[in-house]
Amino acid sequence: MMSLLTTGLAAAQSQKQIFPVISEISTPATGGSGVLGDFNGDGKADFAYLSGTPVNGQGLQYSINILLDAGNAASAAVTTPVCLTYGSVSVVTGDVNNDKNLDIVINCNDDVTVFFGNGDGTFRKSNSYAANIPTNLVLVDLNGDGYLDIATSNYSGTPDASPLQVNILLNNGSSAPGSYAAAKTYVTSSNVANAGALTSGDFNGKASLFQLAAPISLLSFLETSTERGKLMPSLWYPAMTGVVQVRRQRRKMPN
Repeated sequence: MMSLLTTGLAAAQSQKQIFPVISEISTPATGGSGVLGDFNGDGKADFAYLSGTPVNGQGLQYSINILLDAGNAASAAVTTPVCLTYGSVSVVTGDVNNDKNLDIVINCNDDVTVFFGNGDGTFRKSNSYAANIPTNLVLVDLNGDGYLDIATSNYSGTPDASPLQVNILLNNGSSAPGSYAAAKTYVTSSNVANAGALTSGDFNGKASLFQLAAPISLLSFLETSTERGKLMPSLWYPAMTGVVQVRRQRRKMPN
C-alpha cells in the first residue's frame, strides 16, 4: 500500500501545472473592477482595469487602462479617461455594436456610458444613458435579437428605504447598433436598498437575470419574455440565506 501511495504521489508531482505561476500585475489602489478580453484582435487575452486620479474638489477622474497581452508584465497600459465622479465605477465588456471589436460599458454617477472599441486597445465614447444610480452592470441579449442589452441594479444608498430595482436598456439593434433605448425599471423586491451582485444565466433556454441584495439576502431570478426583453411578474421561493425570486416568461400563443 505504501509503494502505491508513493508511486501515485510521484506521478502527481511530475504532472504539468494546469495554471503555471506568472508575473503579478500591479494596479492602483484607487480604482475598481477589471475584465479580460482581446481588445486588439491579436488572439491574446488583454486586461482592462479602472484607475482613479484625485481631482481637487471634483472627486476622482477614472480611466480605463488596457494591458495588451495580459500575461506579459512588461506591457504598457493604453489609457482612456472615462468618468469624473465621487462615486464608484465598474466596467463590463462585450461587442455591443457587433463590429467584432470589444467595447466597454461603465456606470458613472446616474448614467450608463458606452465606449466603442477601436480594435487597438483604445476607445471612443458613444453615448450616456440615464439609469438611476446604476451598479453591477451585466451585458446580455435579453430579447434574442443578437445584440447585447444592458442590465443594472439600482442603489439608493438608504437601507430599508426603497425597493430593490433592475434597469433594462435594450439595444436598438440593426437600426442603430450599440445605441440603447431609455431604461425601463423593474422592482424586484420591496424595502431593500443595497443592491448586490447582478449576473445573467440561462433558464429553460431563455436569458435570465439573477440578483443578490443586502441587508436582507435575496436572490432574484428574472426571466425575459418574447416581448422585446420584457421581464415578467415574479414568484418567490425559500432559499438557504434568503429568498429566490422567479420571473416567468410569458409565451405567445400560436395564431
